[in-house]
Amino acid sequence: MKRLLAGMLVILCLVAAGLGSPARAQGRTYYVATTGSDATGDGSLAHPWGTPGYGSRQLHPGDTLIILGGRYVLRRFDDDILIPPSGTANAWVTIRGEEGHRPVLAGRDNLFAAVILAGASYVRVENLEITHDEQAAGPAAWFRTAISITGAPASHIVLKDLYVHHIDEGGLDIQDVDDLQVLDSRFEYCGFGAILGPAGEHGGVRNLLIRGCTLSYGGHYYQGGDGSNRPYDRPDGFGIEPSDGPITIEDTVAAHNYGDGLDSKSARTTIRRCVVANNSCDGVKLWGGGSRVENTLIYGRGDGDPTTTPWAAVVIGTEQANAAFEFVNVTVDDTLGHNYLMHVQYDTPNVPVTLTLRNGIWRGADSPIYVAGASTVIADHNLFYFPDSPDEVFVHGDTTYTSANIGALGVGSLYGDPRFVARAWGADGDYHLLADSPAVDAGTPVGAPPDDLDGNLRPVGAAPDLGAYERQQGVGTVSLVAGWNLASIPVVPESSAITDVLQSIAGKYAIVHSWDAAAQGWRTYNPALPPEGQTLLALDEKTAFWILMTEPAALAVRGTPPSATSQALRVGWNLVAYPSATPRPVADALASIAGKYSIVWGYYAGEPQPWKRYNPSATIGNDLANLEPGRGYWVRATQECALVIE
Repeated sequence: MKRLLAGMLVILCLVAAGLGSPARAQGRTYYVATTGSDATGDGSLAHPWGTPGYGSRQLHPGDTLIILGGRYVLRRFDDDILIPPSGTANAWVTIRGEEGHRPVLAGRDNLFAAVILAGASYVRVENLEITHDEQAAGPAAWFRTAISITGAPASHIVLKDLYVHHIDEGGLDIQDVDDLQVLDSRFEYCGFGAILGPAGEHGGVRNLLIRGCTLSYGGHYYQGGDGSNRPYDRPDGFGIEPSDGPITIEDTVAAHNYGDGLDSKSARTTIRRCVVANNSCDGVKLWGGGSRVENTLIYGRGDGDPTTTPWAAVVIGTEQANAAFEFVNVTVDDTLGHNYLMHVQYDTPNVPVTLTLRNGIWRGADSPIYVAGASTVIADHNLFYFPDSPDEVFVHGDTTYTSANIGALGVGSLYGDPRFVARAWGADGDYHLLADSPAVDAGTPVGAPPDDLDGNLRPVGAAPDLGAYERQQGVGTVSLVAGWNLASIPVVPESSAITDVLQSIAGKYAIVHSWDAAAQGWRTYNPALPPEGQTLLALDEKTAFWILMTEPAALAVRGTPPSATSQALRVGWNLVAYPSATPRPVADALASIAGKYSIVWGYYAGEPQPWKRYNPSATIGNDLANLEPGRGYWVRATQECALVIE
């Protein structure tokens, strides 16, 4: 027994020391620097190599190449292209930009790509900026593709923390690849689109995960220009040819592309917690069965251009009979109109599919949803609103559902204005629900995801809300645009300390001003100054304020809905808040001071003519119709009075 125990102890010690199992490659770390040399360097930190392309070719399984901060010009084919060897399952090859000093790979002279991973396996590429050489002019500035994975099957690839922009063709070009992860990366201003690729020859794209990415402004750049001269007319945020899948795209934004937002011909595509906004052509387009869209916001087709187009917010078209498609807790909004909000099997009407719509909000303009008659529709708790075509809301084959009979489409089918915080077309919108939205608590828990587009748990109330956002009871939300906003808080905040009230937008605003009518002066909060330099220390539901935003954001303030509030007005100009969850006509909202004010001004940031006025004595010229939650207003009082808002 003692010998057995001793033998076991020896084995355990060997295993702990790594001596009793096959050796695992440890790998080495090498460096590239702008001051290095391929000829005399050895890849060490003291003597780094001089070019990323050369450094990438010196690696072996388990090795890591650190590209130190700086700008590296890539022009020679193929010497300057990063073409790493494959790693192994236990010894990946890693190419990484220096932490805190992300290097720039600047391509020029019509170079094919910055990185080629065709045929590679077990490779990571992280923390790089890839763009064209902005110091070059004319054809010298042309640069075709950032990363190419085409021509030979690849597998087990991780691309992370990349910033790819102003590329002539594709940001990421993929063909036959299995197990590809694209994480926390931005692909913008790529002439042919952000992520795309030709038809595969070995199953296409399989096991693809895109998470936390931005795939935007496809086609807005080409060969040094604004993209108007590009040869490819529909650059997508994501667009791939038929593949085996599965494909998962989550926590990703696809916006302002001259083509489609997300266009997947792959089977088993899942789109989750994404924003697909203001794309010129289709929003989401699915071709392969077994696909699902959930917790996703789709809006802004046409990107603000009123030209009638044949595109739609959502398109399903497949030649695969009996394919299934699901849309769960999605919000779809279309302003352009003149085409279907969604069409299913329009070009292949005799090929049946099963379409499930659950807990969705479908808001169109003058054109309905169309589903070919051979297909099956499962409509389970949805809200529809087509204000310009209430007599044609949903067309299924020869059956037309209207605003009056939409309830017959399926259990929980409703018709009405969803009451979003702020719709938009060609700009950022806020599609959270107002308190009086008919979508609140109108969903079913069956099949509903446990969280919403913001990551908040659902349900909050008695049942899940319809759409991508679950309204957070006790949270007031105010949509703010870049630049000056005139705002107020629609809840009684849990804490009125200004830093607590503005905590959700910390780092996104520069200064806050509020007018003190009693003191006839401004009070100011500047987050860059110490506390002793501040004169505005608190914000509550009765304080309106000007705030200068450095970027768009949603101000979320936790608190309770106000009951009746009273604001003391002085003779002259007063900056007043509107602490209510419900918009009201100006005269109704100010009924408590009727005859005691002469004019009201509102400032609607982001609109072409932001100033809007209401004069109670005027019969024409008033363009301020309502007082709205989250906004502040200038009111000129003719006598001292108390404004009561209930």
